[in-house]
Amino acid sequence: MRPGDPSQAGTTGQLARASAWAFGPRWRRFLVIGWVVYAVSFLLPTLVNYVGGRIPGGEPFTSEFVALAGWEAFVWALMGAGEALGVISALTNVLILGSASHRKWSPDARWPALVLVVATILNASWWPLWVASEGDTSLRIGYFAWVASFACLAVAFWLRQRGRAVSAAD
Repeated sequence: MRPGDPSQAGTTGQLARASAWAFGPRWRRFLVIGWVVYAVSFLLPTLVNYVGGRIPGGEPFTSEFVALAGWEAFVWALMGAGEALGVISALTNVLILGSASHRKWSPDARWPALVLVVATILNASWWPLWVASEGDTSLRIGYFAWVASFACLAVAFWLRQRGRAVSAAD
């Protein structure tokens, strides 16, 4: 097998792509991980809804609804289930989708990281609010994965901007 052997061209290209991933800029790894975690979070169970009421004899009851998948919780929040804060939180999903156009943004820009940090804090605030109001832990793994995806993207854009600042100073 010679280095120029056409039968090895695909393997060499795959190896080059793998090494570029492993040894490329860290910010790109965080970006891809954030996108993957975000996509998976829409399929995972996010929260459990509970229904309360009274049995005709006067007995109170609480019954567990189904665990909502991430995309169902998104629609539920967008429809106003969490009032204004829930709608704003649901709209932060646009930031993740918009981050795909990161090549159009200036690498020196600080705003992507700052906006994503604010979105991460806003979305993470649901956990203590939900626990305080519901008194239990009805949030599921999909919610935490969803919040982690925002944090990963915030780190990615912070590293991207920081890397440009370091290389410009050299």
